[in-house]
Amino acid sequence: MGWFAERREEGARMQDEGFVPKVSNQLRLILNRARDYVSLSAIGSIFEVKSRKTGRQYVVDLAKKSCTCFAFQAAGYPCHHAARVLLDHEYKIEDYVDSYFKVTEYRKTYENGILPPAAALDLDTLPVFDPMEDAMSPAPGSESDNDESHEANDNNDALLPPNTRRPAGRPKKRRIRHEVEMEPQRILKCGRCRAPGHNRATCTNPI
Repeated sequence: MGWFAERREEGARMQDEGFVPKVSNQLRLILNRARDYVSLSAIGSIFEVKSRKTGRQYVVDLAKKSCTCFAFQAAGYPCHHAARVLLDHEYKIEDYVDSYFKVTEYRKTYENGILPPAAALDLDTLPVFDPMEDAMSPAPGSESDNDESHEANDNNDALLPPNTRRPAGRPKKRRIRHEVEMEPQRILKCGRCRAPGHNRATCTNPI
């Protein structure tokens, strides 16, 4: 609840246009580092980008917003290789950043907030205790008082630990595996004739 409130106030202090400060700073660093690369046009929206230092090559597809380094797809904004292409062709880097990094989307994320559980209660329907009725209640220790105490305990919604006991036998050392991760079954091989499918006790093959 407090975490949402802090970010709601933080979003209100941001400028209405543009991206959140963290992404804006990251884009500036990416554009500066993009100077270490050289881009070549292949066909259409596909480009080859080469590092000046290491000589490694990458393929950037602006139409698909992808790069063979996978940083473009994973981050949601251009990587250094894609930024080199955008600089060479004077494209706006803002057009290739996912919309959920905008300040407007950030504000929508935290505009509703999280309410405490007590806020969902209707105060008009809460029970009202009458002091006169409480004074006429049976004395502690009486039979009726015991019945009411048991009923109150039954209606208590406090979370209690489950009733457990240690199972019989020796504890298992290995966990029960799911069917998708079952280990391959070991093929039984006879120690007498070395044929698979049976053991020495049931072997009927002649030696």
